[in-house]
Amino acid sequence: MKTVLALFLSFAALAVAQDSEAIKAKRVASVTWDLQTHKLVWVVQNGVQQNGEFVPSSEERYEVSPQEGAMAFEGEQRGFTVQEAAWLQQLLNILTVYCAESVVWWNAGQGDPLDEGHPAVSPPSENPQPKPVEHLDTAPHRVMEQQPRKAPGAIVLVARNMVR
Repeated sequence: MKTVLALFLSFAALAVAQDSEAIKAKRVASVTWDLQTHKLVWVVQNGVQQNGEFVPSSEERYEVSPQEGAMAFEGEQRGFTVQEAAWLQQLLNILTVYCAESVVWWNAGQGDPLDEGHPAVSPPSENPQPKPVEHLDTAPHRVMEQQPRKAPGAIVLVARNMVR
């Protein structure tokens, strides 16, 4: 009986040791906001966290349509509230405006070119104080769409930089 108990405890210890080495985990691999279909799509990878690294083993695709007020996964759809749909649409509009304004910023030649040897952001220890902002632009900005390009359900986007 003692031998059986010893073997059982050994297997239990081995199982715990294996679990501590590889922990089941998920991570978001990609997020896409498709302005043509008005759908937010993201891919979640399933895998394990092992030796400080995530090792993916499979992927799942999720989809949300703010216009339809629905989320889809593996062929099943579930509805959500009108308030949630409006909040999500507002969030995606802000992201869209940010992207559009970033293109304008880039095309205007703004920002400092970065060398391969110089990171975009200094590590906190090298630059503990943020650079002072000379003038915060809090005025609304309008991103104009070329006419006559109107998509069904399109809205005019107006964004305001929010400063706290």
